[in-house]
Amino acid sequence: MSSFAAPNACAYANSNLEYIKSKIQAAVTANDLKMAKYHAYKALNGIEKTKTNFVDCGCEGTIESLEKTLSLLKAATR
Repeated sequence: MSSFAAPNACAYANSNLEYIKSKIQAAVTANDLKMAKYHAYKALNGIEKTKTNFVDCGCEGTIESLEKTLSLLKAATR
């Protein structure tokens, strides 16, 4: 059973990473501040929800990158 956990976790993590990327891009290209914040918060939420998938997948480098992205997004929304 545990042999299926890592591939599924990695697949979910990759899918979530694409979602996060799209929300960050939408925030950057948004025409007004409200929409930029909306997409930034969606990206923040996606990062928080997918952390465990990256831990389960064993993607330590990606986790470090996500932590930095999380910090920068939080600063940008302030």
